[in-house]
Amino acid sequence: MKTSGVVILSFVVLLGFSILFFPAGRCESEGAETFYVGGSELGNYSFIQDAVNAAVDGDTIIVHEDIYNESVDIETDNLTEIEVVDVAVGQVVSIVPDALPGVTHSGTVETIDDFFVEKRGDVTYTARIRLEEIDPRLRWGMTVVVTFEE
Repeated sequence: MKTSGVVILSFVVLLGFSILFFPAGRCESEGAETFYVGGSELGNYSFIQDAVNAAVDGDTIIVHEDIYNESVDIETDNLTEIEVVDVAVGQVVSIVPDALPGVTHSGTVETIDDFFVEKRGDVTYTARIRLEEIDPRLRWGMTVVVTFEE
């Protein structure tokens, strides 16, 4: 049985543009940082995911225009307690953005949180999905349908 649902992308990298990333972490009063990916400056990250992992609330990631052969993780935070039992690490996932209905992205489930959050009256879990490839038109915050394949 396939499980699917509508989610909002927590994070998708758009190559060649500056992006804001808002995970939990350092207080804003400590000052925001700017992280750079690509380019020739000393200290720049070579991989987008490394900059994402280093960023915290209020930081900015600037991605220099280039071709980055890597996958990027996204999160879905609305797997209900009924759905999560049918999802497993390593499971194949397909993602179709509402704005790009003819485009299907493939990925795999990397992790599923052990802890729940109560949202909109439901017990929900967060799954992290590693996309194999991303369309450059896909943007942070877009609504997508995620289908967890059997």
